[in-house]
Amino acid sequence: MKSPFLRKIGAAIFSVVAATGFIFVSPALADDVCGDGAITGVEACDDSNVSNGDGCSDSCAIESGYLCSGTPSVCHEVVCGDGVIDSPEECDDDGTANGDGCSNACVIEDGYSCTGAPSDCSLDEVPPECGDGITNGDDQCDDGNTDSGDGCSNICEFEVEPMITDTQMGTAVQSVTLTAKTLTTFFYLTTFVVALAISVLSYGMDQTLKGIVKKDGDKDPM
Repeated sequence: MKSPFLRKIGAAIFSVVAATGFIFVSPALADDVCGDGAITGVEACDDSNVSNGDGCSDSCAIESGYLCSGTPSVCHEVVCGDGVIDSPEECDDDGTANGDGCSNACVIEDGYSCTGAPSDCSLDEVPPECGDGITNGDDQCDDGNTDSGDGCSNICEFEVEPMITDTQMGTAVQSVTLTAKTLTTFFYLTTFVVALAISVLSYGMDQTLKGIVKKDGDKDPM
């Protein structure tokens, strides 16, 4: 609670202000007025007004997505795809397509370099590499991999006698084994058929001979 003395002092000051219309303002505060077109004190911008939404707010702070320069401040919106590189853009190729070196967020894409405004982007030169499917540099061949045993070695040189890999060897062994089993089965089957045929022929001949002997016996009885 204020003392009667302080209340009297306050009332006296108010009476003087009301009578004279004079208001004392600190010199430091007098120079820092947002909206006067001068950037002073803690102001980041001052576009001679106190409107929001134009890049410089009513508290003379730069609004998000804008850049401001000059006095009074001239502010413009940072737009990716307008061909102007504004912070925090890394590039701006006057478009918003991906895959051309400058992304739809105006960031330089991997494997590209960009220069100028609007940005001109190009693929970085890739040194020759064995296994990339391109025969260049010291490559004698390049089959798109670094495997040996397929005619083009792991250092992209022709192989004189391609090596048989373990997988290929296993496949060959399985094939030979299957062929051997097939031949064995065929052999046994053929043998059985031949033996059966011989048995049938032998039985027929035996019956024929017995018939002949019987007839001869009937003609010459003992």
